[in-house]
Amino acid sequence: MISDCLLSIIVVALNEEKRLPTLLKSISNEASNNDIQVIMIDNGSTDRTYKVMQEYAGTRKNVKVAIIRGPLGHAWNEALKMADCEYVMFLGADMYLPRGWYERIRKLLSRGRYDAVVARLIPLFRYQGPLNNYDLAYFLGDTASDGPWREPTFHSGGLIVRRNAALKVGFKPLPTSEDGEFSFRFLRAGYHTYYFPSQHYVFDEHYYDVKTMMSYYRKLGTSLIVLIRSTGALSVLKMMIRTVMEPLTPHYLIIRYRKARKYVPIKYTTWIAAGLVRIYAILTSIILHTILLKPIPTKIIRTKL
Repeated sequence: MISDCLLSIIVVALNEEKRLPTLLKSISNEASNNDIQVIMIDNGSTDRTYKVMQEYAGTRKNVKVAIIRGPLGHAWNEALKMADCEYVMFLGADMYLPRGWYERIRKLLSRGRYDAVVARLIPLFRYQGPLNNYDLAYFLGDTASDGPWREPTFHSGGLIVRRNAALKVGFKPLPTSEDGEFSFRFLRAGYHTYYFPSQHYVFDEHYYDVKTMMSYYRKLGTSLIVLIRSTGALSVLKMMIRTVMEPLTPHYLIIRYRKARKYVPIKYTTWIAAGLVRIYAILTSIILHTILLKPIPTKIIRTKL
């Protein structure tokens, strides 16, 4: 156990030799050797991902590197067992931490005994495309305020969770939606989870054209199916329906759009059209794995952006 260690950062990556260095640089920019622990898991890459991890481990203390194959949920769970600090933070290789991230997290966690803090996701674009403005507008149009988390599940990108609580709940060996299933049981167990969009956020690489957008939302549709099958909960089913139909709601059509266009120049026709594409992509995936009974693969990878 590392004494006085606040945060263990866990990264699970598969064939991410190109994107991983950007994330690792953002980690090291504002955290000294003694502030954090970094745990990196290669999920069975065929490129130089593991080599990149080893090279990074040689630049600082408190780094653990391992190869763990199998479903993503299994890799997350094994990585969690390797953590030594009071809290753990889960990051994808396609993410990037903003300036001042460590000091904001340190101050946030010092204010109260939070069991988990969900991160706000802000799109990061590696390429310019016709849907950059829509995607950025959608996420900047988030109308949620600081306070307790109110949905039946939450995502793991940038998630900060108390290590002992996370170990008690654990991740199941699911190919996708391992974070949603984990969060469902975490919340059901009574752990206090909060969302502070004004203070804790991470950059997340997102789609930029119709092709990558379709891939993104088809994966979301598959994840929703896995989540419902693994939880069997009515609350999760209701959440899935809200997720699918969101672009048709007054909140999306009026409230979210009004806030979004304050930050990004987005045409209303684009806002509507992109929302309909979202619905189509999600429903296509749901129909494929329910009505057409296509098996869900053991590993689900979104198209590299």
